[in-house]
Amino acid sequence: SFIETKGIDVLLEAIMNAPKDMVFHFAGKGRLQEKIEEAKEQGNNIVIEGFLDETSLNKVLEKMDILVCPSVWAEPFGRVIIDGYKSCLPVIATNCGGMPELIDDGVTGRIISPNDSDAILKAIENIRNMPITIPQMQAMRKKLEIFSLEQQGKAFVEVFSEAISSYVKEND
Repeated sequence: SFIETKGIDVLLEAIMNAPKDMVFHFAGKGRLQEKIEEAKEQGNNIVIEGFLDETSLNKVLEKMDILVCPSVWAEPFGRVIIDGYKSCLPVIATNCGGMPELIDDGVTGRIISPNDSDAILKAIENIRNMPITIPQMQAMRKKLEIFSLEQQGKAFVEVFSEAISSYVKEND
């Protein structure tokens, strides 16, 4: 979503200072779309993809080199990070909420402080100059396995089973 809590303003600031050969794709929609369009009109390399279904998102991600998630609020889970790993994309994300749990800093991506456009650019430069390695791909695959729907389902069943078991014991 193109909203303030997603760090759109911080990313746009980074884009203003980015080398002109970098192209930034925005997927989604929201109240900050006009601001993104203005930044594009100022000569920045911005492509606005609009709202994408899962298939279209995967096609866009397959063309990318890096995924940036500059959220400034405590997102509980950045699903797009997992989507990025499917395309072997290193991820730059802030240390807000649950996102750091999805990233092995220095391996599957970089964890940065929120509200820091310079950190975004430094992380992009660092990642863009290094080819993806087999250990990185293996680490991404491991994250995909850990956070797969099947594993998440098993974890939920375990939690609910323990809760039910505790409830039954307390009420016997």
